[in-house]
Amino acid sequence: MGTRAKRTLSRNITTWLDSSGKPVFQVNVRKAGYPTVTQDFATEADAKRFLKDTERDIKFRLATSGKSAPPSADQWSFEQESVAEILKAFVDSDQASENHKRNFSTIRDSVGDATVGQLKVRWTRKHLVKMSEKLTVRGKPYAWGTLAAHMSIMKVAVMWRADELDLPHPPNWFSKTLFPDAQWDNMRDRQFETGEEKKLLDYFRHLDSPNKHHYRLLVRLALETGARLQELLLAEWRHVDLDRRVWMIPDENTKMRYERAVPMSKAARRAFLLLKLLAQKTDALVFHPFRIPPERVKPAPKPKPGRRVRPVRPVNASNVSRLFGYFIRKAGLPGFTFHDLRHVAVTRMVLNKRKLSVYEIMKIVGHSSIKMLNRYTNIRGDEMYARMD
Repeated sequence: MGTRAKRTLSRNITTWLDSSGKPVFQVNVRKAGYPTVTQDFATEADAKRFLKDTERDIKFRLATSGKSAPPSADQWSFEQESVAEILKAFVDSDQASENHKRNFSTIRDSVGDATVGQLKVRWTRKHLVKMSEKLTVRGKPYAWGTLAAHMSIMKVAVMWRADELDLPHPPNWFSKTLFPDAQWDNMRDRQFETGEEKKLLDYFRHLDSPNKHHYRLLVRLALETGARLQELLLAEWRHVDLDRRVWMIPDENTKMRYERAVPMSKAARRAFLLLKLLAQKTDALVFHPFRIPPERVKPAPKPKPGRRVRPVRPVNASNVSRLFGYFIRKAGLPGFTFHDLRHVAVTRMVLNKRKLSVYEIMKIVGHSSIKMLNRYTNIRGDEMYARMD
C-alpha cells in the first residue's frame, strides 16, 4: 500500500479594486496543520515579499521542528502582527519609560512593515546595513550604541506583546556581535578643550536666570561625582550626609537599579553646602528648580497584577538635558553634551584619584564592567605624557 503524498504548500495573490478604485493585493497561504495566512497590501511588490517570507518561514519550521506540533492559531496570528503597531501600543501602555517614548518614532519609521515573524538574525543584519546608510536628525551617522538601544526597545515591546497574549517570547534575533566592528563602534571621546570648562562655568555664572547657581552647581557635581543627570536631579537632602561626606543614591534612581554610595570630594561637599543655602524647606529635592510643576505631573497608572508600575518622576531629565544642550551651544562648546561631563569625571578619577582602585571607581560611578569603564575613560596622549616624569 503506497504512502499518502504530503499536501503541498498552497499560495496565491488575488487582486481587486477597493471602494476608491485603488488596487488591493491579497496574499493567501495554506498548509495542512497550519492556520491560513491572509493579508492585504497596497502594492504587488509588498505582497510578493510577504508571500516569499511567509513561505520561507513555514518551510524553515517544517525543516527544524521534526515531530513537534505546528504553531497555534494565536501564535501564528501574533507572528503576522506589525512591529510598528506593537511599538505604538507599547509606548501607549504603562510599561513604557520616557526613554521608550522618546525613541518611538525613530524606531517605528525604521522597521517599516516588518512583522514579528520576520524578526530573525537575517532581518537584523539587513536592518543594520540599511541604518548604516541613514543619518540622524542632526545629520550624523547612527552610533552603534544608539542602534543597540533601539533594537533593545523593539525587543522589549515584542516581549510585552507576547506577555499580553500569554504566548512564549520569540527567539532572540539580536546580538551586538552583529555590528561591523570598525563601522559602528564610534565611542564618544569628547573632552574639555583648553579653557572650555572655565568658559562653561563662566557662562552660567553670568546667566540671566534666577536658577543660574543651580545650573553651575549641577555641572560642578557632575564633574566631581561622575553621576548621571537623572541621578543628580532626583537627589534628595535625606540622601546627603555632609558630615560623613557621602551621597547615597537609592536603587530606584539609578540606571542599573542598585543602591550606590558616592563619596564627596572637598569640591563636591562645597557644592552641596552651597546648594544647602539655596534649599527650600518645603521641597526635598536638592535641585528643586527643575521639579515639574504639579499641574503638569501625570497621575500614576493603575497597577496591573504581576506588572511593575514605573514611578512618576518629579523631574524630566530629557527636558533638562535639551536645555543644557542649548546653554552649552550658547557658551561656545561645539559638540559637547551634558553626558560628556560623566566621561570627563571618570577620566579625571582614573588619572588623579590614585588612592582609589579601579574597582572602587566602578562602584562610585555605577559601572558593572571594566569594558564600560574603558568606554568612559578618554585619556589623551598629552595627559599620559605629563605623568611620565
